[in-house]
Amino acid sequence: MFALFSHLQGRPYVNLKADPEESRLLRMQYPDAIIPGCHMNKRHWNTVFLDAGLPDEEIRCLMDASYNLVLQKLTRAEKAGLARA
Repeated sequence: MFALFSHLQGRPYVNLKADPEESRLLRMQYPDAIIPGCHMNKRHWNTVFLDAGLPDEEIRCLMDASYNLVLQKLTRAEKAGLARA
């Protein structure tokens, strides 16, 4: 899993996997939009509020980074299964 969409107090968000150091920097740069992952490992996951004014391109980059982090951990067989899907 690389993304989990939900709502928190009526606000839409997505939980995304991230490098711990990058997470720290992102949270400092966007304190109203990115917080430690809700209901996730707060070191490795961020909650990104989709209504906080982050540019769509920034959200796409964060999603791509999350996907790539998860992809790196897959076995060769699991990666081959993705290629067939």
